[in-house]
Amino acid sequence: MCNQGIFSLSLFLDEDIYLYYDGKEIPVCRLGQVEYFDKSDIKKEEFMDTKGYTFKVRGLMLGNGMPKICIPLVGKDENTVLEQAKKAIKEPCHLIEWRADWFEGVEEQDRLAALLDSLRKILGDLPLLFTFRTKGEGGEKAISWPDYRDLLLFVASTGRVDLIDLEAFFNEERTLELAEQMKERCAGVILSNHDFAGTPSDEEMAGRLVRMQEMGADVVKLAVMPEGEKDVLRLMEVTREFHELARVPVITMSMGRKGLLSRISGHLTGSCLSFGSAGQASAPGQIPAGELNRILTIIDERA
Repeated sequence: MCNQGIFSLSLFLDEDIYLYYDGKEIPVCRLGQVEYFDKSDIKKEEFMDTKGYTFKVRGLMLGNGMPKICIPLVGKDENTVLEQAKKAIKEPCHLIEWRADWFEGVEEQDRLAALLDSLRKILGDLPLLFTFRTKGEGGEKAISWPDYRDLLLFVASTGRVDLIDLEAFFNEERTLELAEQMKERCAGVILSNHDFAGTPSDEEMAGRLVRMQEMGADVVKLAVMPEGEKDVLRLMEVTREFHELARVPVITMSMGRKGLLSRISGHLTGSCLSFGSAGQASAPGQIPAGELNRILTIIDERA
């Protein structure tokens, strides 16, 4: 299943998740009951290569050090998007996300390309993440799969973005193919899933993260909606366990007011990025980037 001395995670049709280490098959999640792998008898350096779960973009290392801060831009027209960008770069942030599903001209390639050019000039060396969040996962617009695919490939081909968010389960059979095509155009890929219906079981959340990793993600992202505090803590624990075994950086969050703790606890869980606003938030539960930076810095200095 894998080379001697190298670990991997695999997901099978029966939804069992296994760790392979030195040719041995070890269950991680099985039959609806979490059975996390006990690594106490194996030295950490023997199976975990830190380089395996970091991702570098424009000098920014995701998956290493203090969780990074991303500010979303959610303007409906060119002027608003650019003004938001100018404001965002004055805030403490490491990455800018353009939520293009808010943009009224997203279906016009000329407007899209021109706005990407302008954003690139404003942002300088700050990495840019392009996201079209579909209506089904909490976004502003509905879109067909062919149009979604063509949009992401066009954006990747402009050379103006560093990362592109790809919803992993929009068309799961085609996700790996599309991810590879975007990488060929020199765009990093964040495979994502946003569940506004609730917080799935531990096994389901772990399974989604593993499947996204296996579908060619450079970074995986999972956002869920909690009904109570226990849901937040469950997501955090699943994130921590996945991070210890993963081959890619992970981003997770529990949305809404109840989920605030998940947005500031990446130093514990391994979640490498948190979203902070510079005006209008793009998702429930985001806090201003300045406040987020102060909290993360205090934790990093005293942890």
